[in-house]
Amino acid sequence: MTIQFYYDILSQPCRTLYIFLKINNLPFNKHVVNLAKGHHRTEEFRKMNPLSLVPFIEENGFVLRESVGIMRYLCREKNIPDHWYPKDYKAQAKIDEFIEWHHLGLRFPLTMFFRICHLEPLLTGKEPQKSDVERYTNAMKNSCDVMENIWLNKDCKFLFGDHLTIADLLAAMEIEQPRMCGYDPRDGRPKLTEYMDHVQSETNPYYDEACKLLNSISAKKISKGELKSTLYVHINIVFLLIIFVLYLFNMVLKLYYDTFSQPSRAVYLFLRINDIPFEKQNVNLMTGEHKKDEFKKINPLSLVPVIDDNGFILRESVGILRYLAHEKNLADHWYPRDSKTQARVDEFIEWQHLGLRIPLALFFRVGKLVPMLTGRQPPSDLLERVKKEMVNSCNVFEKFWLASDKKFLFGNNLSIADLLAVMELEQPRMAGYDPREGRPKLAMYMDRVRAATNPYYDEVCEMVYNFIKSKL
Repeated sequence: MTIQFYYDILSQPCRTLYIFLKINNLPFNKHVVNLAKGHHRTEEFRKMNPLSLVPFIEENGFVLRESVGIMRYLCREKNIPDHWYPKDYKAQAKIDEFIEWHHLGLRFPLTMFFRICHLEPLLTGKEPQKSDVERYTNAMKNSCDVMENIWLNKDCKFLFGDHLTIADLLAAMEIEQPRMCGYDPRDGRPKLTEYMDHVQSETNPYYDEACKLLNSISAKKISKGELKSTLYVHINIVFLLIIFVLYLFNMVLKLYYDTFSQPSRAVYLFLRINDIPFEKQNVNLMTGEHKKDEFKKINPLSLVPVIDDNGFILRESVGILRYLAHEKNLADHWYPRDSKTQARVDEFIEWQHLGLRIPLALFFRVGKLVPMLTGRQPPSDLLERVKKEMVNSCNVFEKFWLASDKKFLFGNNLSIADLLAVMELEQPRMAGYDPREGRPKLAMYMDRVRAATNPYYDEVCEMVYNFIKSKL
């Protein structure tokens, strides 16, 4: 049957998926969802997508949300050229590495720059603080510099060779977005400029078709009404202050990690429960070991976790988990080969970056870490806002993701999604908030995951437990 595609063209992921569908000649019916008018908040829309987000697709009753999961699914199910998302697991893992980085390393800072420095002042009439403008501008520029100096530091047309992948579409559409507020990431970055030209040329006329409205807005002064209708979706997804990311990061696999990091704990737990031998390489984030030149030779992004599997170095926890599930002959339930089940796991994984990880990590940072390091308490209104977002995130997890009667997120067996989820949910406990309280489904779910993965769950969470006991 024809794909039903729900989208708003001013959303970066929607433009990405639009180009992917068009360039691969996949027939689809357009269903425009006007975010500015709140169409995604209507009861009719929520029956199709309770998360109130775009894009999503429906095909013969199978509904799938989150652009990355959708494209992975389409690459498996349709007659799509292999270069978009290769079947070779190592090539696939490298694409996953970028995709999982881009959620917080590219998408978040570019969106926050627009919101803090341009959108909120226009809507409220209040000028942002100079310190905020400087901070978010620098974060956005740094993100573009990382694209230029690290991801594009290769002699090839695209991110992973001379053929397009889904990673290129995701990257290009994020990089286009700041132009709507007068900043062109191409300026002063010759590699990025050449790369963007390659992507545009390779995907036209669909690239220009998808970016037509964006180009129109970029070419003229943006009115308050126009601007409100541009990135409305991102106001609902990305919020508050600059990212605090403790997601930072051989024949015998080496794991570079810090158990203070949620993704590190998820990978550590996965390795232990699956009896995959590994050499522990602890990277102390609090003392800045991830910033030293020795570690940057392994990971120029200065993040953990990282694995070195006999010379194959892979960063980003989700990409690592997918790769290990493919390569190490593990039980199928961890990352199912069935295309639709795998798509469901991907759907959650892509949601959790901004839907779970960011709000819970920000609460920990604002409510505990920064006061502990600086001796200063946060403003009460800031703490109230981040707590509200964190509480809402936990509520969404219980009411939507745990709506079924299954033991775990996607059945009666664990998947990599469960490990990622529980390690994020453990983090706020170090700041005095237990997501289990008042949420019986979530409490039972976390108990089941812990029981199914012990003694390794308690082993990897020992630092969390000790932190809570210390009452720092």
